[in-house]
Amino acid sequence: MKSLGIRIYEHPQAKKCQLAEGLLNSIHLLFEDSLTAGVHLDIFKGFDRIFTVLVADDLPENLVLIRDILESPRCRVLLARNGKQALDLALEHQPDLVLLDVMMPELNGYQVCRELKANRDTQLIPVVMITALTDLGDKIRGIEAGADDFL
Repeated sequence: MKSLGIRIYEHPQAKKCQLAEGLLNSIHLLFEDSLTAGVHLDIFKGFDRIFTVLVADDLPENLVLIRDILESPRCRVLLARNGKQALDLALEHQPDLVLLDVMMPELNGYQVCRELKANRDTQLIPVVMITALTDLGDKIRGIEAGADDFL
């Protein structure tokens, strides 16, 4: 995961970003445990706020799987079936985290990520690219677009 840098703590959304960075680390653990063992863990338990996670994927079965893993009383999950819908939902709802498929219709994940990172209102929202692509070049494209991590 790339470092978000020291400037983040001077930004008005710094507290939100710090929480989201912790959430991002927990998401990794959750996905590793849940997808390999079929276990649902409530990683949001103990927080005094409700998180919003935007999940964007063109495959409905992936959306349902990820929603079922994340959804809890402390996590609202927004679902997008294409890149344009993902961008619109992110701009409207300002989620704490975006889980973004790379290959989607209308706008691909790289394009959505680039747009989110170029926008002052969404630039600090962590974006995790969810992809089956394993080529190093694909990951470099994601980092260049501003992705914070990959699953």
